[in-house]
Amino acid sequence: MNIDTYFKTLAYACLYKAGGITVDAIRYEEITISLVRAAKPVKLLKWFEINGYNITNPYSGIYYIKKEGFFDTQIIVSRELQPESHIWLSSLQSNIEPRETIELLESYEDIITKAEREYADAVVEVVLEANPEAERKVKEESAMASELWETFKAEREKAERLGREVGLREGREKGLQEGRLEVVISMLQHGRLTLEEAAEEAQISEEKLKEYLWDK
Repeated sequence: MNIDTYFKTLAYACLYKAGGITVDAIRYEEITISLVRAAKPVKLLKWFEINGYNITNPYSGIYYIKKEGFFDTQIIVSRELQPESHIWLSSLQSNIEPRETIELLESYEDIITKAEREYADAVVEVVLEANPEAERKVKEESAMASELWETFKAEREKAERLGREVGLREGREKGLQEGRLEVVISMLQHGRLTLEEAAEEAQISEEKLKEYLWDK
């Protein structure tokens, strides 16, 4: 994570800001950029400090970056988070431990509202993509977590089937799995994939991926 990562994410935020139905329909002060990294990005934080940004660290592992005229930004350092307080945020890493995966799945089972489920689904998708060995480790560690894992997989496959049936809006590439595309975009926005890698994973061109990001 470096200064170019920040400006790339800033560009996506600007596209989102400019995509309102009417002028200034989406207010810039209502937008927040979130960057997640396992280790603390010391050089990036130093750049913010040198260039007049206000940096605060109200919670362990969470850094708020503010400057007049720029989108509020938060940098989340997963290794510094307290897992018991931020289990969902601390899970956003590529080397999650079996115990943490189990706790995440058990926490997912307790979520009730549809909106919270949608956010949780996105996090679990990222964790699954970034930790291909997690399923095997979970099955070895906990029968209960393994059952929850299978339940989640079934729900994900159902969503993907629906995505194939409905297709992307405006008829873009029939058969594209919208659920998988959402995961790819999430990984792209979190700096885990380049635009080229994301387009390859989603099996669409870079231009079409840019169009979809604009529509979002």
